[in-house]
Order: sequence, then C-alpha cells, then structure tokens
Amino acid sequence: MRILVCIDGEPHTSGAVERAIELARAESAELIGLHVIDEWLRQFSSEIYAQGRKEYLEWVDQCLEDKASEVRKSFMARCHASSVPARFVLRDGDRAAEIAAVIDELEPELVITGGKDLTRWQRFRSANLAAQLRKACGNALSMETVTVPQRRPDLVV
Repeated sequence: MRILVCIDGEPHTSGAVERAIELARAESAELIGLHVIDEWLRQFSSEIYAQGRKEYLEWVDQCLEDKASEVRKSFMARCHASSVPARFVLRDGDRAAEIAAVIDELEPELVITGGKDLTRWQRFRSANLAAQLRKACGNALSMETVTVPQRRPDLVV
C-alpha cells in the first residue's frame, strides 16, 4: 500500500501527517510526503516593479526554498521518530495541478490532506484544495481530509 500525505508546513497539516504515520505503521505502507511550493507569493512578487526587484525576487525564492527544506526535515524527523520509512517529494507550481500529477505518477491507494475547520463564509472564500483534488481525480481515489479545529478568538460580551 502507498499513502501520499500533502503537507505545507502549516499547523492544520500536522494532523494529516500524524494520521498518515499512524496508517502507514498499521498497514506497513509506503509513506510519501508531498510539498508543493506555493506559487502565489511569486505571482504577487513578480508584479513589483521597483528598484531592487531582482534581489527581492531572489530573496522570495530563497525563503520558499528554506520553508520547503524545513517541511522536509520536520516530516522526515516525525516519520523516523515513529519508525515509519518515508520519502519526500517536492514540487513547484499550482498546488492542485501538481498534486494531481504526483497522484497520476505514484498511484497511491490513499491521499491524506489537512483541512481547516472553517466557518461558512471562510469555506465560501477558500480554494478548498480537497474538493479540487476530488474533482480532478474522480471518485476512484480514496481521500481523507484531517480537519484540525482553528483557534477562534473568544467573543467579548
């Protein structure tokens, strides 16, 4: 069995990684962590036409590479601590498209993503990656979204 877990280094994917490790250990499955470098920041930064633009773009790329390296180190350390053999795949581009491409290439039996516990309005505004993947991959693929409750500020009365 092959399990693909999509990770972006954000707190809401922590639960997805733990679930993937738990299943991989129980099923003696191959665990693959996938991180897609977020292209949004590059798109935003490419619209800056100012003096020093080249240096800024290089800085943005370095920050994105550093974050990807931290995501990989954290994922591999968690797997190693749980005695689960794993590998890490790094992609760059549109998240949904890159994840779908990796699914086509690696043909995992299960894909696990992290999700946020969103309000109705937040769901409306969200890109909803899990829904995009289900649409792109169809119902033939088993997917699980691990939702971690967001901390919400207490209401002041």
